[in-house]
Amino acid sequence: MGRRVRSLDLDVAGPLREDAHPLTLDELRAIALQERPDVLALRRDQARSLAEVRSQIAQGKVDFTVGTQYHHQYGNDHGDAMGFFFSAPLPVFNKNQGEIERARREQQQIQARIRALELTVGTDVETAYEQYSTARSLLESVEKEMLGKARQVRETMDYSYRRGEASFVEFLDAQRTFNETLQTFNEARAEYARNLYAIDSVTGRSVNP
Repeated sequence: MGRRVRSLDLDVAGPLREDAHPLTLDELRAIALQERPDVLALRRDQARSLAEVRSQIAQGKVDFTVGTQYHHQYGNDHGDAMGFFFSAPLPVFNKNQGEIERARREQQQIQARIRALELTVGTDVETAYEQYSTARSLLESVEKEMLGKARQVRETMDYSYRRGEASFVEFLDAQRTFNETLQTFNEARAEYARNLYAIDSVTGRSVNP
């Protein structure tokens, strides 16, 4: 009948994944930039770097201290005294310029890494989307064209064979063709499901479902 020997090591559980709504490249790219863990980690580093720059700039500024003091004296001679004081450091040469520049350079490096990663993410998403589109087109073609025709030929040949108008060999040939087409259809479904999981992987949806 054209069927291969079933492998005892193969165990299939559950239906193959088949999303109902087609995906768009722009949607996938936006999802990847919002949910991929590596992108999120770099953005957290960027926020920390911005806070570090602000902290170093604040440390480079002069802190003034202003105060007042009141003293009341008891005894034979009564007297009151009030004093004011003001103090400020004089950083003539050191205004934390080195640490400020270091923090700014670190921030620039993180921004460059984010831009590079965004380009990589875009390439990964485009590649996965092209493979997904190809697998989806192949599945639709096999399901709408090849499988229906093979089933119709098999049913016609079965009817002709029962009426004595076709030989047993012709019926077996139609059945073999249908089995091969059905196998092609199942392989296309499996490839389509694999590409759906690949898209989940490159967009980060497998980590943040």
